[in-house]
Amino acid sequence: MSIGVDIGTSRLRINQVIAEPLHIDTSGEHFTQSSVAVWDLIAKWLPQLDFRPTNAIAITATCSLVVLELTTYGGHRVLRPFNCLADPKHYTSADDHDVWMWKDQRALRQADKLTEALKGTVWLQQLGGRITPEMGVAKLKWLSDHYRDRHLVVFEYYDWIQYLLLHGGYHRDSDGHVYFDYHPVTTHYSADSAAIDGSVKGWGAEPWARFGIGSHITAGCSNSDGTMLPLGVPVGDVHPTILSLTDAKSMIVASGGIDAYAAWLSIYRPDANSVQMIAGTSTCFFVADHRRRALPIPGIWGPYKVVGHDHVNLFEFGQSVTGKLFERIIVDLCNLAGEVSYEDPFRFLEHKTEELEQLYNHHISEIIKPYMYYGDLVGNRSPYNLSTMSELVIDGHNSRPDLASVLDFSVESMVVRYNLTMEHLAFQTRQLIECYCQGAQTSVDGIVVVGSQAQNDRLLQLIANVTGLKVLRTQTSMGEFGGAIGATMMAKMARRLIGVRVSKSTYHEALVQSVEPGRRYQEFTPRPNNVLSNKYRFYCQFADLQHRFKQAMG
Repeated sequence: MSIGVDIGTSRLRINQVIAEPLHIDTSGEHFTQSSVAVWDLIAKWLPQLDFRPTNAIAITATCSLVVLELTTYGGHRVLRPFNCLADPKHYTSADDHDVWMWKDQRALRQADKLTEALKGTVWLQQLGGRITPEMGVAKLKWLSDHYRDRHLVVFEYYDWIQYLLLHGGYHRDSDGHVYFDYHPVTTHYSADSAAIDGSVKGWGAEPWARFGIGSHITAGCSNSDGTMLPLGVPVGDVHPTILSLTDAKSMIVASGGIDAYAAWLSIYRPDANSVQMIAGTSTCFFVADHRRRALPIPGIWGPYKVVGHDHVNLFEFGQSVTGKLFERIIVDLCNLAGEVSYEDPFRFLEHKTEELEQLYNHHISEIIKPYMYYGDLVGNRSPYNLSTMSELVIDGHNSRPDLASVLDFSVESMVVRYNLTMEHLAFQTRQLIECYCQGAQTSVDGIVVVGSQAQNDRLLQLIANVTGLKVLRTQTSMGEFGGAIGATMMAKMARRLIGVRVSKSTYHEALVQSVEPGRRYQEFTPRPNNVLSNKYRFYCQFADLQHRFKQAMG
């Protein structure tokens, strides 16, 4: 088997068999991880995997960054973990905070500066019209502004783990501190190229000159030729030190990518005109546009070319931290001591929803129709790309005194909130798909879903009802393993491309052959619902009103 490793926000997954929790360090609204701890976890599992006849491994990860400091040790230039949790005014070194996580919001001011610097450019249009603090380039600018006396090398998370596979992991000095061998790469990006999703790898000289990022900040690159590689092509051989942990005689590192793209690849259907929805901690949507020339769409990210085919233009849009919306309800529910069994909170909420439907003899959408919820918890990614967007709620309790207020701290209130959250996700899904279709002057015929939220039947049926599109969920046990499956596909592609000249035809053949054979789907067919149709009109007005208010008030 080929090996696919997916480093998520809170779990490490390998193929479809291993899922390990990952530790997140927090300080206020700052979030970090340790790349050494993640690497140790991968190294722990490598000897336990059957690599015969495996000869390829691929890595995917969140759009977090790994920050290293370039220094010297033993007369050689080396990299050391940089403490992303430290106060810049009183920096202290640490080995375990070098991963600056994607959801950290501290680069808000830098995001606004970069948005202004790129105003009117195609680079900004490809990012939906605004740089956000989650983007890698905003974090690069923050590092440049706050650490002018330090030479920092910044990698995309997946690319750093690739680097470790290629160059032998890490070492410890005489004091027990971690360091890494430094292998600088001269990048060869076109002058006007842009990094995918506003990250760090791939910016050409022209946009970089507008950023005002000092020369003491370097964007790292794992592949020795310094180019932007499509997903799933061979990068190089696994280092002998790492290979010795396995039973394989040789192994290739495949070019990986951001986890959302891996999950997209796991459900990509070359012959279908569908939206791919990756619903996990956050929710990302992808549409593969096969037109020869695709132009940027307001509020939508892209078009990007992440696969080795000139006529696959990938558009992306999304909903930030959607999993957090459910997490808050679960936390509140668990704080109602003695009320419920918490072994499966989602099953409990579903059971309570069904009880309400039986009690009132109506679908839940009819029961909670006086309530409305708009749930941009940490800002809006699409279509407004505005980090100041937040939550809005209309509490329907005065219209339905027999139902709990959303402000109550009761089980029934949690059930109402749970269903309002799903309505919000379904409404925003329709809003985003309509935004794309209007901008691209096209239509789509369905939605394919993967990720932890894809296990929620009620949510998928609600999305089908609201959008009027069929929703497909794979019948294989993808669940939360979509990213790992996509990474495995990249490894399979690299195996097939070893010793082969990579062209459009050979790449496409490797991509098609890596797709799981006989893939079957469970279909959720749209059911007309007048309440949801009427409510959606007000939802759009709700969102637009907040957007205009935030712009007016600053």
